[in-house]
Amino acid sequence: MEKKYILTEETKEVGGHILHKIQAVRDFGDVQKGDLGGWVESEENLSHDGDCWISGNGRVSGDGRVSSNARIGVNAYISSPRSYFVQGPIGSRDDFLTCYLDKDKKIYAVTGCFSGTLEEFEKKVKETHGSNKHAKQYLKAAEAARVMLSED
Repeated sequence: MEKKYILTEETKEVGGHILHKIQAVRDFGDVQKGDLGGWVESEENLSHDGDCWISGNGRVSGDGRVSSNARIGVNAYISSPRSYFVQGPIGSRDDFLTCYLDKDKKIYAVTGCFSGTLEEFEKKVKETHGSNKHAKQYLKAAEAARVMLSED
């Protein structure tokens, strides 16, 4: 397994967990060698396989795992497998839709060049795809994410 990132010396404590800033050591997906990413507690939180990545102020700790082509960003905080949802390949680009809860329990969606709230995602899908098969795939995945990430 070829590593795709390292844990930098930059750390911060969040909820009793020491998190490390990550940095890409090779190009993959749309991440370039040298890019700084988000925060992880250990390499167990982010796979070196696939194009998965944590960006911005995204944080993963505890039993949280990011793998395959999942993308975590904005202010996501993944501390368990129940705080994010990935579906794919779907849609017009055969891409993966990653949905996650932010620290305020709001659901965010990331796929391709889109990143925003789940509601913004659904609106953009309808504007872009109308009611074609891609829209149906994306909207069903959004519905599933809402069910999986709800606290009911």
